Amino acid sequence: MIKLGSFVKFYQWILKTIVISTIALIGISAEARVPLDHPNVIIVYLDDSGYADYDFTGNTGVKTPNLRKMKDEGLSMNRFYSGSPVCSASRYALMTGKSPARSEMGVSVLRPHSVQYIRPQEQTIPETMKKAGYVTGMIGKWHLGVPNKANRMSREALPLAHGFDSYIGIPYSNDMKPTPLLKQPGNSQSYPGADVLENPVNQDHLTQFYFDRACDFINEHKSRPFFLYLAPSMPHYPLHASPDFRGKASSGRLYDDVIQEIDHGIGRLLKTLEEACIERNTLIFFSSDNGPWLAMGPKNSGCALPFRDGKGSNFEGGVHVVGLFYWPGIIKAGQTNDSLSSVLDIHPTLCDLVHQPFTPTGRADGRSLASLIHPQFGSSKELLTDDYVLILTGKEETISVMTAHWKNWKLHIDTYSQLWSNQSLNHNSPRVKASMDKPLLYDLSKDIAETTNVADQHPEIVEFMKQKIIDFKKTLSQ
Repeated sequence: MIKLGSFVKFYQWILKTIVISTIALIGISAEARVPLDHPNVIIVYLDDSGYADYDFTGNTGVKTPNLRKMKDEGLSMNRFYSGSPVCSASRYALMTGKSPARSEMGVSVLRPHSVQYIRPQEQTIPETMKKAGYVTGMIGKWHLGVPNKANRMSREALPLAHGFDSYIGIPYSNDMKPTPLLKQPGNSQSYPGADVLENPVNQDHLTQFYFDRACDFINEHKSRPFFLYLAPSMPHYPLHASPDFRGKASSGRLYDDVIQEIDHGIGRLLKTLEEACIERNTLIFFSSDNGPWLAMGPKNSGCALPFRDGKGSNFEGGVHVVGLFYWPGIIKAGQTNDSLSSVLDIHPTLCDLVHQPFTPTGRADGRSLASLIHPQFGSSKELLTDDYVLILTGKEETISVMTAHWKNWKLHIDTYSQLWSNQSLNHNSPRVKASMDKPLLYDLSKDIAETTNVADQHPEIVEFMKQKIIDFKKTLSQ
């Protein structure tokens, strides 16, 4: 006679076997359903979006409910910085976790004819993720090199040479010519290693196209861990929005139409993850490569107020950007954090999440924020109490050390602004000079607009931060 307990155990075994077999048949491993085990990762990295471009940061002319949802239900970093106030350098910092001063590119903005591209020996995020068993894809703006005559049409300039399994997008800023839509893998005479889908690309539908492809990527790879780097070309100038969004923002500005279309795309991503039942298995990070391109005028650019200046400048408006982490069920809703952080920290953070070593070529500059995401990754107290100094570079035709950040203090040893050649575009940024001999020191806890230099009042802080800059520069030759 079979005892009831034995029957129950047998029944449970049969049920478990059926469940595991069913999961295997649809290509989803049982282990992948555990949220903290090899989570999917999506990075959404906008181009030239200002800190104050969203309804939750002060823009009353737009509605951004999906990004607001990510903020309200996720983790918002209050003191988050881009890797540079301009494009290529910031994207290098994101991909590598290293200062652009270590890139050997020599310039902060690569052009279609530039010989430089990100070095093949760099450890990039997608390479790290591939080692952890992930499928990797990129959609959007690359801007870390392109095959051309100057570099002998090198295939190593494009994303597939740096860890991505697939790529589709414009290889640089949408104002640069020509403006091809490339797809990898592929092989064309004009772009070895890539096919040309459209040249020039129709930018009116570009944002929608990028998010379409992102949703396709999620659905195609939902049964295994994936990494997706989604880098929309907007709101970089020239501005384009699809017919469904043009003229819809209450401000009447095309710029805000663009922001609302991006937010709508974010909502589509969230819905796609939910429908695929992998929202709890997916971390999304959202930010911008730098601040708003104020030189394009108030009708064509975003806003960084109350910060000073914008793109191209190392004042807060050029480098202080939104930084959001969203992971339902893992990140406690409504969190904010005041730790000094930047895109330099994203690569080492992901290394912790997928249990891979962060071993960049040469020295690293970022540090892991994984402890802020979940207690499993350790205590986050040291992120607020340590003596970490963030050093940022700037300028377009060179990569110069410009500022040092420590706790609430910010030291400028050089200054630059695209606005100073046009006084009608002030944006809280009168012309000032700084050097190692006569630096500018601001207390951001009291003076977020960087209006009052207090270097003379705090000589010991000035000397401490100057020494950090000197020490940093020494490492560049090691």
